[in-house]
Amino acid sequence: LLARELGALNRSEFARQAPERAALIERLEAMAVDRSVARRLVENLPEDARGEDAFNAVLGQLADRIPVVEQDVLHRGGALALMGPTGVGKTSSALKLAAAFSACHGRASVALIGADRDRLTMERELLDRAAPLGIYTLAVSGREGLRSALADVGDRRLVIVDTAGLGHRDPRLSDQARFLTEFPELTPYLVLAAPAQRSTLEATIRRYGALRPEGCILTKLDETASLGESLTALTHCGLPLAFCTDGQGADPEALHTPRARALVSRMAALAEEWQGDPERPTPSDRSQESPAFIAPQPFTPQEVRYA
Repeated sequence: LLARELGALNRSEFARQAPERAALIERLEAMAVDRSVARRLVENLPEDARGEDAFNAVLGQLADRIPVVEQDVLHRGGALALMGPTGVGKTSSALKLAAAFSACHGRASVALIGADRDRLTMERELLDRAAPLGIYTLAVSGREGLRSALADVGDRRLVIVDTAGLGHRDPRLSDQARFLTEFPELTPYLVLAAPAQRSTLEATIRRYGALRPEGCILTKLDETASLGESLTALTHCGLPLAFCTDGQGADPEALHTPRARALVSRMAALAEEWQGDPERPTPSDRSQESPAFIAPQPFTPQEVRYA
């Protein structure tokens, strides 16, 4: 209670002394940026920065903090293992990656492997959805099955392994970690859905941190009402962004190489659109939706805070 009251007094005093900068902080908070981070960004502004120029300068600072994977899989290829919770779009992301790579390098350069041994119906779905692409696809079960499949497709430039969907509370996640560590040739990528709450995203990133994912594929950008939650989670945990996707299909045009400034601009546009909605929840409603509005975490963009 004392901390909250002192914080309110501090905000009130800051708003009295620097009303324009206080308004900037409130604008950033509406985009799901931590208040401590927002104040730090605003304090770094030049003294003569005013109005939209100041806001654009802050957005530029935010973009500089978003980690991005430097090497493009679509050019160098490799062997990838897509992992993440159920329903985030792992299979759709695998199909988009395969379609985009085959468009550049030919169908014979790609292979898809379904390694979800507990959900055979989902593997059948993968086979059915990949059939129109003309890409070599197979489903396997267990360590020996995956090892044999990887040996069969060793001549392919890009191999994508679609793993079982496990939430951050699933006790089988430790088994999956041990399973994948037996295949050092696979580069893990964590697939996350943009509409998820920040607290859930951060918990998932930390739990999957034992597998040391090289990057993140952020899906369902077309379904989210706010990009602030997901971008803040990635920045806070230090997980670099590799790709962004829209939609559920295999359209390679829906796979995007992330551009930090474009994402931040889109985040600001979504926040303004959300604020203009008369049916939007009140701040008290938001605090019940997500713990991220109650207890913001310190901002450490370069620190990888995996469990």
